[in-house]
Amino acid sequence: GPGITASSEGRDGTPVLRWTDALMVDIGPWAPADGDALPMMSLLLLALSLTLCLMSTAAQAAAGTIQAVVGSARISQSNGQERAAIKGDHLYAGDTVTTGAASNVQIRMIDDARIWLRAQTRFKIEQYPSDAPSAAQAQAQASTRLIEGSLRTITGAIGQAQPQHYRLKTPNAVIGIR
Repeated sequence: GPGITASSEGRDGTPVLRWTDALMVDIGPWAPADGDALPMMSLLLLALSLTLCLMSTAAQAAAGTIQAVVGSARISQSNGQERAAIKGDHLYAGDTVTTGAASNVQIRMIDDARIWLRAQTRFKIEQYPSDAPSAAQAQAQASTRLIEGSLRTITGAIGQAQPQHYRLKTPNAVIGIR
C-alpha cells in the first residue's frame, strides 16, 4: 500500500516528504545539525499520522460502487462526513445515499447486486461484505435499509446463494427472499 518517506533530498539538506508505494516511514541517516531531535520527531510523527490515516481508509474495502448519477445525490458516511455522489464513488457499510428531486442513482454491490434509487430517496447500507470472496461465502450477510423514497433492486450472489441472509428493511416492512 501507499506510504510516506522522509529524506534529506532538499536543496539545503532539509527533510522532504515523498509519497511511495511502500508502507513505511524512512527517516534516513540524517539528523539536525544542532543535535535537536524535536524537528525530526515532529516530522516522524506527521509522517506516521498520515500513514495511519491512509491505512485506515485502505483497510476498509468497498461494499459497492456508484455506477451512475442523474441529477444530484449525496453520500453520508458513518463518521458524519458528507460529499456529493459521483460515478465511481465507493460505498461502505454505514454509508447513506440520498437522492435529490428529479434524480436517481445506480449502485452495483460487491456481490453484483444492482440497486436503483429513485428521486428523493434515502438508502443506507447497514451490513455488506466488502470483498467478492466474502460475499461468496455461505455465511455472508447483506442488510440494507430504505429510509424513505423508492428503489428497485436485483439481488446478487448473496441473495441467490443464501436468500435468508439478504434483507432490505423499509419503514413498514422487512423484505427477504425465500
